[in-house]
Amino acid sequence: AVSVRGEIAAVALSSLVRRTADLGFVTVGAAVVAPGHGYIEIRRRFVAIGTQQEQSQKILVSARLDGVSWRLTEVWITASKR
Repeated sequence: AVSVRGEIAAVALSSLVRRTADLGFVTVGAAVVAPGHGYIEIRRRFVAIGTQQEQSQKILVSARLDGVSWRLTEVWITASKR
């Protein structure tokens, strides 16, 4: 698993999808765990560009409420079993 925080988390998400072709995103769960702090769990199916082998990942996103919008604070990415 990979965990990154702050501005690096946003860059990691952006570069994650650049080298792949997405087959699907499914939100598995979302919760506000404390006032102004929440998590979203996403399952992602994709293929790497130039291959046909389907892969999947579990992405857990942590965010905090900053006024009226949510700000990304941390992202965990791990391979997931289908």
